[in-house]
Amino acid sequence: MRTGVRTREAAIRYPDLVVDCGPLADLVMCATAPILAIEVLSPARDAFDTHLRVSEYRSVPDIACVLLIDPDTPRVIAHLRDGAGWCDRFHAGPDQIVALPKIGATLALCDIYDGLEFSHTVDGIRGSTC
Repeated sequence: MRTGVRTREAAIRYPDLVVDCGPLADLVMCATAPILAIEVLSPARDAFDTHLRVSEYRSVPDIACVLLIDPDTPRVIAHLRDGAGWCDRFHAGPDQIVALPKIGATLALCDIYDGLEFSHTVDGIRGSTC
């Protein structure tokens, strides 16, 4: 069972991965202090839904980072909360590293895509292997 993130009083989203820094609430299955939400994009999800989810995650005061991961090629969009609001960073290629300063970590795209091969060309990434 996945952990949910309450984005509004009546809405709960279920990201593919959530980092929760709050106390464990077993019966609720909702993060109490989510700091990172990760969504792996799928062809079935339209662009509007993706933007809506990011907007909802950004409305959660504890969330400092939202990552959108492309399943077909090593690409990640990182939405990062900073002192002035939010900034968006695009990372493409297996050699890229996503900095997650609010949680004191980094995430290498090669680790996300470990063992996968890409035989097609997308954004200049051709036949790369992680």
